Formats: sequence, C-alpha cells, structure tokens
Amino acid sequence: MEFIRKASFVKNKFILKAIIFIMMTFISTDVFAVWNHSDAVTFEKKLIEFRYTLYPYIENLDYELMSNLALSDDGNNDLSASCAEFIESNKKNITEYRKYLLNLYMRPFPENDSYEEIEVEDFSINPDYIKYRKNPAFSFITINPYYEMRFFMNYFLGHMLGAREFGELILKQQIGGERIFIRQKKNEIYEIMIDQYFYRFISEYNISNSEIKILKIYKKKSQIKPDSE
Repeated sequence: MEFIRKASFVKNKFILKAIIFIMMTFISTDVFAVWNHSDAVTFEKKLIEFRYTLYPYIENLDYELMSNLALSDDGNNDLSASCAEFIESNKKNITEYRKYLLNLYMRPFPENDSYEEIEVEDFSINPDYIKYRKNPAFSFITINPYYEMRFFMNYFLGHMLGAREFGELILKQQIGGERIFIRQKKNEIYEIMIDQYFYRFISEYNISNSEIKILKIYKKKSQIKPDSE
C-alpha cells in the first residue's frame, strides 16, 4: 500500500473549512508568547483585549458562515472592518511582534537523517487559501507566524491521514509538544522549521507581509510503511 502520497490540496474543502473554523473560534491567549520587553508586553495586552471585543460580532454567526468565511465576500461587515482597522493602525507593532517571536528560536536546524521527505504541492497558491488570506479576520488571527504555519500543517496532515489517525496524532502532539528552529535567509525572509517529532515542516516566511510557503515536509522513517504492505 502506498502510504506516502502526493497531497492534492484542492481535493477536500471540508478539512479546510474545519480548520478555518477552529482558528476563528478557539484561539487561546497562550498562542502569544510572553514578552519581557515592556513595549512588547503592552502591545500583547492590547492585542488580547482587542480580540475579546470581537465576540459581539461573531457570537451570532453560524457555523456555515464561519467555516466558509463567507464574510470575506462582504468587506463592509463589522468583524472585517474592525480587524482591518486594528491591523492598519498597528502595522509597526505587528512587525516587531513577529520579529520577537522569530528571534526566540533562532538556532541551527537539526539533521534529517531519520526522516524522509514527502512530496507536497504549494498550498500558498491555492485559490481558496488566497481568498481567505484577503479576509481581514483571517489576517488578524494569523498575525502570529507560527499559527499560520500550523494552519498549513494541520490541513496537510488532516487531508493525508484522515479524521481518526489525524485525531490520534494531534493527541500525541499535545502531550509531546514541538520544537521550533529559525534561520534568517535575507532581510525580511526567514526559514522556519516546526518539528513535531513524527513530522517536520520547513517554511519560508516574509515578515513584512506574512506571506508563507511550505518548502519541505519530512516524515519520520519509523512511521513509513513499505509499499508491499
């Protein structure tokens, strides 16, 4: 049985909708790192307080609207307008916030000797994803670069593994956690590795506009099944 297979990201929109919905409704405050610098702490508090003010806009939105991000078709709705205003008025702080998060894990990448690379399409050019990225609410919840990376990772794994196996993997990762490695390529371009033991994802990230592209995905060799099985 062929276990490693090419991910077709346009095949299953249900997984994309589910992950979008989770991102929109269940982002906890611990997504944001605790800063030591006083200016950073002030901004983080402002960010958390602002997020809470969005509840009146989202409490009556049904699942279908949220999961499809249908609100992206209406740029004048209150949720989009509020998020867009926050992003526009805090551009500099958001950039500094991203720099701080990236600098926390600036260190050499580990070797991938015990991993095998998986072929993957570039999801960043997927029409649905491009549409979602234009939504101010989506842009707001992906201020944190690691959170947008996890969106890619969860979509890929959910599509490849199926619901049950994906759920089991998420539970293991909740217990074991993850490691993050960063290296700066040039100016505002960074490479990020998120190592979740069973899988490693390497992405390229532009700190100025939050554009992200998955470069490579590795799977632990002990988890790879022979084609003959």
